[in-house]
Amino acid sequence: MFIKIEIIDYENKNKEKLFSKFKNWAYKKFIPPYTIAINLTQMEDNILSGMKPKWRYNIKLAKKKEVIVKKVEKTEENRKLFQSIITETGSRDKFNTNSLNDYKTFVETIPSSEIFFAYKDEKLISAWIFTFGKDLAI
Repeated sequence: MFIKIEIIDYENKNKEKLFSKFKNWAYKKFIPPYTIAINLTQMEDNILSGMKPKWRYNIKLAKKKEVIVKKVEKTEENRKLFQSIITETGSRDKFNTNSLNDYKTFVETIPSSEIFFAYKDEKLISAWIFTFGKDLAI
């Protein structure tokens, strides 16, 4: 397990001082160095124009391929499906994953957590767990 701490206010001039006592250590290479914050109150075109070209391409491709994303119940079956997807990805991309019990504990102890699945032609192709705050989803 690891903890990632970052400041949301990227313009804060004191961020180095705030984190000076923490070791800057890259645990998992696929985790970006900072969170990408997207203001969802903007028009869709403005949101897309602020993204990297590859992200826009992938969104358009998912629409074209009719990928459907659904929020699912936090059942044992869905946690197992989530773990199977993340385990497959971890194996392919060479990173370790957590146990089924870890995911169970996470979704059961954090009420604001939700599981989402993406389907292509009714086949599960991707899965995420998000937590939701007042103005933020992680």
